[in-house]
Amino acid sequence: KMLLLSRFSANFDQVVDQAAWLASSVNDCVFAFAAGPISNLLIPVMWRANQHNTYVDFGGTLDLVVLGRSTRDFHPDTSEGEKTWVKAGGALQPGQECSQVRWSIQMRLGSIDLLSLSP
Repeated sequence: KMLLLSRFSANFDQVVDQAAWLASSVNDCVFAFAAGPISNLLIPVMWRANQHNTYVDFGGTLDLVVLGRSTRDFHPDTSEGEKTWVKAGGALQPGQECSQVRWSIQMRLGSIDLLSLSP
């Protein structure tokens, strides 16, 4: 089931109640979040309602596949063709480049079977 979060502030109590109900209605399920700051609210609410589930915040990690556009500095640069090495993001100083390779991602754009991660 997907919780629709349009007009979140107007429906705050209802959304929180629905999230708690949803978490308490099932066991041993994985809940995937990509709702920005709202995830920071819903995950603790759902965890308190049922600690027998797993709650994962994916954030924007899947935007490249789901939305078809790069929204994070760790997404591969697809303009150069298939690129399987991703540089680590998070420069310590403005303009600094990080050359440390953290993950090898085998990815085929347009399909969901994208992960073959190896540190």
